[in-house]
Amino acid sequence: QPRYEQHHPPHHPQQQSTAPEDALAPAAVHPDLMVPLNASYARYTVEDLLQMPGREGLPIIDPDRPPHTYWLLTDNCVGQCVGDIIRANFREAHLNWSLTPDHVRRTWFKCFAAAFYKKTMARLKNIVGDWEEKWRVMGDDAKEAYLNNDVWKGLKAYWNLPKKVQRSLTCSTARLTRHDDGKLPVPHTSGQIPHVGRALQIAAEEGAPPSLARLYKTTHQHSDGTFSHPQAERICNSVEARIQEVQTQLSQ
Repeated sequence: QPRYEQHHPPHHPQQQSTAPEDALAPAAVHPDLMVPLNASYARYTVEDLLQMPGREGLPIIDPDRPPHTYWLLTDNCVGQCVGDIIRANFREAHLNWSLTPDHVRRTWFKCFAAAFYKKTMARLKNIVGDWEEKWRVMGDDAKEAYLNNDVWKGLKAYWNLPKKVQRSLTCSTARLTRHDDGKLPVPHTSGQIPHVGRALQIAAEEGAPPSLARLYKTTHQHSDGTFSHPQAERICNSVEARIQEVQTQLSQ
């Protein structure tokens, strides 16, 4: 099964000494990797990395979710790992996935050593989008310490393009679009963990999947039991009242 490094991805310099002795030399880079010869871990294939000592005990990702495994859409730690890899290897102004060179994508893939295409695409968009939002409010004070000046200039040049400014305004308007009743979207309290991930957590703890009402409360209530928004409380009360009504009818 594909494995990933939750705390120390393969690109970490301290792990170079554990690479297989028969790994490909820099002069014979694997043609499928398309990695520059001077890139970190350029001479190692994904298979080389998977065979490194100590990887047997790492967490396993599996879309079928057998016991003690993880997956991209349900476990936040997987997405965090992808985000950490992008940040640690952000050496050029990669504005989005389509403009990210193949050798950079494959380097990220080698660091993660798993099938993560869609998740990385979304993570990259979110990371760069967060930087842009902070920059529009804070200016150059929003620059992260690990981004060099050339990368930051490249990002700002793209963000200042007229079409990008218009797109940002359109997206901002969409996020603030009110429902038919004139209300804004209801905020949740699930953080970065998807609702399906919360449902799986409850099922693992209690031995059964939660009801829709229970899941809604879990993802829209604070630790003190208060709801994230009055509208969230009204929705929950309405659903519970409807459930009670149906149960009463069925019992008659």
